[in-house]
Amino acid sequence: MNKWFFFSASLLCLAVADAGLTRAMAVDERLVIISEQTGLVASDRTDSPDCEYSAEFGVYLCPHASAGQALTATAGDRSARTATLDALAGDGVLFIPDSTNKRVMSFDPFTGAQIDSAFITLDDVATGTAIHALMRPNGTILVSDQTRDVVHQYNLDGDYQGVFAPAGGTNTSILDNIRGMALRPNGNLLVTVGASANANAVAEFDFNGQHVGNFIANNSGGLDSPFDVYQRSGGDWLVSSINSDEVLRFSSDGVALGQFAEVLSFPQQIVDLANGNVLVSNFSGSETGVLEFQPNGDLVDRYNPGGLSGYRGIYELGNGNLLVSTSGGVYEINRSEVIINTHHTGQSRFIQFAKLGPPLELEYTVGPFVDHDTCPTETETSIAAGQAAAYCYRIRNNSSVTWTLHDLEDSEWGVLLDGFPVTLSPGASVFLNQERSPAETVTSEATWTAYNPGPVDEATATGSVTVNVVPPSIELQMTLRLDHDPNECGKNESLSVVEGAHVGVCYRVTNTGLTTLSRHDLEDSVLGSILDGFAFDLAPGAQVFVSLGHTINEDTVFSATWTAYNPGPEDLVDSTNSVTVLVDIEIFHDRFESP
Repeated sequence: MNKWFFFSASLLCLAVADAGLTRAMAVDERLVIISEQTGLVASDRTDSPDCEYSAEFGVYLCPHASAGQALTATAGDRSARTATLDALAGDGVLFIPDSTNKRVMSFDPFTGAQIDSAFITLDDVATGTAIHALMRPNGTILVSDQTRDVVHQYNLDGDYQGVFAPAGGTNTSILDNIRGMALRPNGNLLVTVGASANANAVAEFDFNGQHVGNFIANNSGGLDSPFDVYQRSGGDWLVSSINSDEVLRFSSDGVALGQFAEVLSFPQQIVDLANGNVLVSNFSGSETGVLEFQPNGDLVDRYNPGGLSGYRGIYELGNGNLLVSTSGGVYEINRSEVIINTHHTGQSRFIQFAKLGPPLELEYTVGPFVDHDTCPTETETSIAAGQAAAYCYRIRNNSSVTWTLHDLEDSEWGVLLDGFPVTLSPGASVFLNQERSPAETVTSEATWTAYNPGPVDEATATGSVTVNVVPPSIELQMTLRLDHDPNECGKNESLSVVEGAHVGVCYRVTNTGLTTLSRHDLEDSVLGSILDGFAFDLAPGAQVFVSLGHTINEDTVFSATWTAYNPGPEDLVDSTNSVTVLVDIEIFHDRFESP
């Protein structure tokens, strides 16, 4: 049976930000921390109508530096842009926003060297304080804006595409004082929210920037002013919570799982490493620097080379060193707390790895069939002979092209689609779920081709799955014990007893296959027919035993065969085993004769 379903799925205003922050740290670190938290310039006094007094912080907050200090956005040259684009198509790059000069820079993920000082020159009118730049699978680059309360979107040519989220523009009831972002496996965007009605949450947006609710609910698990949200390779999420001085842990579905680690006192960006350790960049407090934790949250060490402060971003380079971004620039350091290189000077924010993926992505998965609405998640599965397997082909459009026609061919199941009309818009996905019952273990390779009439705009994607067909099987284990107890099995495969001893013979059978077996026969060479068509549902992995007593008068070998099957008979399998009881005269002498 084949069924097909598709789903569319104050103004001490810091004149030059770098020097100002350094000076302010010596004068009043409180102002620096407030500035970092709000994305505005904090001051104890005001001489500008643009500054507003904040009752929450007890200071004036100004949207920009003092008048007369021009921003100098340096455009990247063509060779640097080309080098970045080549790297994006190859081993990838690191994006780091320079929030003072309103640009997104690119760096080498192995050496940390700067590739382009302004891969994207951010729109000066639209942009406030850029915190985080990440690339979506379709190649568009999203930039979180802490003070304009939106996520901007740019293309790879550096052209401004407008506000991505919230769709429709600024809406502080959804996003206000935003910082770090992340992409869920389904392509949805997650954004940390620090203020207003939706404060202390992680908001979620679909591929079109529409708000679909909160991935992490307001104040969940004690979340208080989140700064970054990061998914570990194991699937759980870590969120830095700056007001509660900790990193919190959440499930793959956003459910609070408790504290991962305490961090005093301003944790910002989070990344995990290949060995499972976690790095946290900590802006201020007694634990300023980069903190490294074991996967369970135990502290490994802290790295804080002399001369650095105000840590924001963190990334482990391919050469083993750490690239850090701070209020003063981008630096390469090692775990011996030595500054290896200064790669950039200026206000630098989160560090994000980016790499162009394929325009069309096929997720081919397989598993036991549940229903036509449910796709399995694995690429290999085991099923019982005759059991139905779900073969799911989920295709995602990572490009900016809309495709309208589709072919799908499977090496095992042949041509499944041929010019099938489905409109697959950028970012959209559809899946086809097919029920099949392979007769034997098989690996299937699939190729999905999407195109437009002509044909033009053609793209392909491939995937493979393996289904292991497991035949019915059982295993019989026989054991012995002295003094028969029908509710207990012994542990011996052989015994020596005196003549006339009463022993218990136990027959324990295990279903080692994947087929439930409901009928059972048991035949013993000594005790004869013990079971004949006995009705009992022996599920996969389950065990059942029968124990009988027998008086031993001579050396005896009990050899038995357990046969299991289903009515028909079908799925018939058997297993044989034996145990031996010996009559030993020495035992009699030891037991009944005096020394």
